[in-house]
Amino acid sequence: MLLLVALGCAVLVAALRDHGTAANVTRTALSETTGAPGAALQAPARSPAVLVDAAAHHVRVDAVATATQTVLPGRGSFEVYLGFVDGVPVSVPALVFGEGPAQRLGIGTRIALDGTVVRAEAGDDRAFLFFPDEPPVVVESPPWYLDWACRGT
Repeated sequence: MLLLVALGCAVLVAALRDHGTAANVTRTALSETTGAPGAALQAPARSPAVLVDAAAHHVRVDAVATATQTVLPGRGSFEVYLGFVDGVPVSVPALVFGEGPAQRLGIGTRIALDGTVVRAEAGDDRAFLFFPDEPPVVVESPPWYLDWACRGT
């Protein structure tokens, strides 16, 4: 039981670190638990101008993202939260398609990506699809508590 409480606290700390504020974490939690109503609450945050413009004009972007799942080498797609796009802070769920990483990425690993984006269909769990030109580059390892908790995955 204590391990579950510790893991829950670790996830909350990671969410606050990645999403910046309790309001963003609350919107994310609502989206996960209620589906469409939560997604409606997130609509403006899920469509930042920097990504909407990049998708509309098919231009390349540089992004820093956080892996939201364990990613194994060679995996063709994986989920992330985009944290910065062309230096602009964002908090947007995305699905990355393309060549996977050379090594295992744990939950909470920050990676650098460059490529193009496409808006996901309305109602999708992810706001954008990211098509990198190259495999992701690790810029920061996951926090120790997430790395430890996810070692078996």
